[in-house]
Amino acid sequence: MKKGLDLKPLYRRRLTALMIFGLLHIILFWSGDILFTYAITGLILLAFRNRSLEAIKKWILALFVVAFFINLTASFLKGAGEFFAPDKYQAIMAEMISSALLVYTEETFTELIMYRLVNEVPYVIFSILFWIPQVLAFFLCGLYAGRKGIFNDIKAHIPMFKKYEPGVF
Repeated sequence: MKKGLDLKPLYRRRLTALMIFGLLHIILFWSGDILFTYAITGLILLAFRNRSLEAIKKWILALFVVAFFINLTASFLKGAGEFFAPDKYQAIMAEMISSALLVYTEETFTELIMYRLVNEVPYVIFSILFWIPQVLAFFLCGLYAGRKGIFNDIKAHIPMFKKYEPGVF
């Protein structure tokens, strides 16, 4: 933005292209794709563009806390489901795996895509809601580091990284 250009339209276009590419990747190739999630989160990141460093730090902390509790709750619910109805849970999982194996190994590509659209993509899209707080927290860490000028003068900021020992919290 040194020349006074408004980069928001370019940023939005690129994230929209990434979103489309990610969605096609989810549908056609792999349900574990992260590109769609990054595109959605990148659009949300625009709302933080003009926030103060202090506000960004507070959001980072809050989002990591939210992400922690989402993961904790998901782990508890999965464990509780297995504890309270292990036979039913195992039967449902076995049926889902069996039907997926049948489609993935014996059906045409078109039938596979239809299966993915109906049985996998909705769950993937829904699960993104649970990933956004964590991904946004990391994106905000990058925004914070950029605003602090860390990327402009990396050598000057090396001591900040050296005072932390890897693997020690």
